Amino acid sequence: SKRVLKAMNSSVNFWAVVPAAGIGTRFDNKTPKQFHKINGQYIAEVTLNKLLDFEWIKEIVIPCDMDCDSWQNIKTKDESRLKFVCGGDQRAQSVFNGLRALNGHANDSDWILVHDIVRPCVDIKDIENLCIALKNSRSGAILATRVTETLKLGSKSNEVIETANRDNFWLAQTPQIFRYKLLKQALSYAFENSVYPTDESHAVEYFGERVTIVEGRSKNPKITEIEDLKIAESILNAEED
Repeated sequence: SKRVLKAMNSSVNFWAVVPAAGIGTRFDNKTPKQFHKINGQYIAEVTLNKLLDFEWIKEIVIPCDMDCDSWQNIKTKDESRLKFVCGGDQRAQSVFNGLRALNGHANDSDWILVHDIVRPCVDIKDIENLCIALKNSRSGAILATRVTETLKLGSKSNEVIETANRDNFWLAQTPQIFRYKLLKQALSYAFENSVYPTDESHAVEYFGERVTIVEGRSKNPKITEIEDLKIAESILNAEED
């Protein structure tokens, strides 16, 4: 953590936005996936406590369903740095709501770290490397992993059109970090053009800015299916060994 601060060597603040309004219908219709447990802890707890370990993150804004009672059961290391706000119907709208909640607090050039609540396995060193990469990036950077499997382009009728050259393809992960003003402008611009970005980088790219890729480890899965709980559990157990 000190390594990051030394590398950044600036007065610019870091804030986090953790979109958590998704229900995850592929997962379980009754309980949002962040309130399932891995190793006896809620996924939301594991993820938020990892981010709270970075003392240089001033505040973590959580756009979510404010009526969901399960948030009361979350045990975190530092309640004072968490701020709950209303989420949107889509991820991009939730992130935008989080940014709006920082109006009057965050400066235009501050960095906003956006992370999925359902990526509890993110590696602390990967987050540090991502922050260090910002030194050479004007707009921001994302964590991603290289595509290692053979990549096919398919037709609507599920027939192979071609085999793509995978060398230049990456799988985007989170965190993704961008300047406060830029991210707000990029999301606004996307919405005005009826584009609903699937991640923050998508919005910034659409806005015409370049995004830096930082290679992270592949063991940072987004929990989308029930089976992913077991995978996440084994990754977290291996970290503790």
